[in-house]
Amino acid sequence: MSQVGTGLALLRKEGVKVTFFVASRSLEVRLTGWKQAVADGHEIGNHSLTHPCTGNYPFA
Repeated sequence: MSQVGTGLALLRKEGVKVTFFVASRSLEVRLTGWKQAVADGHEIGNHSLTHPCTGNYPFA
């Protein structure tokens, strides 16, 4: 199950465009689906490869 695998049909049905923030591993594994997302008019953003866990910050 993935955002792109389960979400695109619903987004298409409802006529909603979204921005997906994709981790590189998901992009590699589901490239065809992400290409379809772009073709459907969605935006793809970079989630990043690594970052500190924001739950460890006092403001989180």
